[in-house]
Amino acid sequence: MMRGSSEGTGGVFDWLWEKRQTLLALFLLLLVGVLSLLVFERLPIEGSGLALDWQSIWGGVRGARPSYETGLRIPPWGAILLLPFGLLSLRSSWALITLATISALVACVPRDFGRWQRLSATILLATSYSALRLYADGNLEVLIIVGILLMIRGVPRRNTWALAGAVLLMTLKIQETWLLLIVLAIYVTRQWPRRLWLGASGIVAAVCVPSLLWLGSAWWGAFAGIQQRGSIMDASILAGLARLGLPGWAAGVVWLALLGAIILLARMSPSIVEREWAGLLVTASLILAPYAAGNSLVTVLAIGVTPMLAAWPLAGALVFLLDDLKYALSGDFMFQWGALYATAQFLLIGAILYVRRWRASSVNSGRGTHRMSGDPATDQPAA
Repeated sequence: MMRGSSEGTGGVFDWLWEKRQTLLALFLLLLVGVLSLLVFERLPIEGSGLALDWQSIWGGVRGARPSYETGLRIPPWGAILLLPFGLLSLRSSWALITLATISALVACVPRDFGRWQRLSATILLATSYSALRLYADGNLEVLIIVGILLMIRGVPRRNTWALAGAVLLMTLKIQETWLLLIVLAIYVTRQWPRRLWLGASGIVAAVCVPSLLWLGSAWWGAFAGIQQRGSIMDASILAGLARLGLPGWAAGVVWLALLGAIILLARMSPSIVEREWAGLLVTASLILAPYAAGNSLVTVLAIGVTPMLAAWPLAGALVFLLDDLKYALSGDFMFQWGALYATAQFLLIGAILYVRRWRASSVNSGRGTHRMSGDPATDQPAA
């Protein structure tokens, strides 16, 4: 009897020892969460500009009652997802969304990086100007990042639930993902059995249709009435070229040329789950969108640029350096020209990723094969 009890206890200790790293990570995450709540609850944010975006978002779900009268603009299924945050205080909910954002950024660092390479990449990403700006504003890029990672993880496995979840998350900011979603739709309808992609479509419809019937009208009014479109906060290519004085017809030609370049590369069939290709499609979506915000640079850096730190470290480091240069620029400069600076960043990142994907696609086309990644972190061929 005692022997069996001893063996059982030993088994528990053996299991705890095997899982020590996971348990330690969970403990540290819980500790950081508690400390974040304590710190954020004491921050004097009134009139400081902190949590500027989150105040509008939180106001739209306050008391777990969705409303589009405070500046909330994500689709109804996203508003429903955020309802639990409305049960917390403004500061506590802001702390949790910030912690979730940092966790998502850490998860974006490729697993096949060496220890020091992984640590340096994590620091570069998590402390970049765009990341700290995102923490300060309290926006929802974490949901887009998680959606893309879920797509990269689920598509090679033909997981209908993962695909549906990815689509639901990525559509929360359609200006960031519209090209990615189009390419994804074409890919799964060609590569997946019909019953699987129809099943994923059914899950998406089962979530979206009832929520749209409930809140669709209010959401569309808020979404269509974005006042920042074309303003000094708009980082899209059309807004940037207009600020530089380019005629509308010339800006339209540039827009069409950029879209044509993306279509040309897409016809070379790079795998939808390659990190750099996904990052390029997000970058192009933002450049070509009717409106794009500089906060979305975080998603581009996390998904497309971070893996490049190993494959093309000089280019990756340059991208982060140009982002961190904004720490040294004055507040007046960032207010007047920050969006145009972000447009230039999008164009530079897009050009780098385009060159890399073009070369890779050309090599793969020459071999008659196309690489399919099975790991969202490593971006390596599936075994």
